Amino acid sequence: MSMELSVNVPTYVGDTLHVVVEVVESRKASTGERGVVTTRNTVRNQRDEDVLVFTAVRLIRGKRLPRAR
Repeated sequence: MSMELSVNVPTYVGDTLHVVVEVVESRKASTGERGVVTTRNTVRNQRDEDVLVFTAVRLIRGKRLPRAR
C-alpha cells in the first residue's frame, strides 16, 4: 500500500546483512478477511550499523475466525 525508505550507509561486497522486523501496527481492514499491517524493517551490517530502514504498509489476507455466541 505504501513504503518509506531511508538509506543510511553504503554496503559492500562481502558485507553480512540481517534484518530486524518490528510490527508497528496491525488492524482489521474495513471489509473481508484482510488486515493492514505496518512493519519497520531495519537492515544492519556485520558492524551492527543501520544500513537502511524501510517502513512498509501492507494489506494481507487473514483467516476468518468463528463468530462468538
